[in-house]
Amino acid sequence: MPIWTVAERVYDLPRNIALLDTNVLVALVNPNDGWHQHTVDALDLGEYVWAVPHASLLEAWNMLVGRERRTDLAYQLMSWVLTPGRAILVGDAIEPVSVAHTYSQRFGIDLVDASLLELADRVSRECDIQPAVQIATYDTGDFLRLFGPSGLSFNVYDMRNTSSTSDLPS
Repeated sequence: MPIWTVAERVYDLPRNIALLDTNVLVALVNPNDGWHQHTVDALDLGEYVWAVPHASLLEAWNMLVGRERRTDLAYQLMSWVLTPGRAILVGDAIEPVSVAHTYSQRFGIDLVDASLLELADRVSRECDIQPAVQIATYDTGDFLRLFGPSGLSFNVYDMRNTSSTSDLPS
C-alpha cells in the first residue's frame, strides 16, 4: 500500500482572528443576499483578520453552485479567499473532524458549525488567544446557546450588528 504523508502546516495567526461562517461568505459574494452590502462593509472595517476554514468554504461553494445555481459567484468567492491580504485560508488535519462530529451530536448542531467551534476552541487554547477567537456569523442562535455552557473557548461575532460576546462584561 502506498504511504502518503500530509505535511504539517504552520500558521502565524494574529490575535484578532475571526473565523467566517458559511452565511457570511455567501452574503459577501451574492448581490441578491439581503446582507450583501452590510457584509462587504463589515469585512472592510479591518477590526479582525478574517479566516476562512475549509468547511465553511466548501459549504459556501455548494450553496452558491447548488442552491443558487451561481457558479460565477462560487468562483468570485474563491478569488476573494485566495487574494493575499483578504483572508487566511485555514485547513487542518483529519483528526478534528471526529471531534466536530462529537460536538455535532452532543450539541445538536450541523457539522460545519461544530467544526467552527472545534477550531475556535483549539486555536484559542493552543495559541493562548484572549479574548478567545471569534466566529463571525449571521446565524448566532446555536453559537450563543453554547457560549459559556459548552465549556469551549470561543466568542460570537454577530454580523448583523457587528458586536461580539467578547464585549460583554465578565
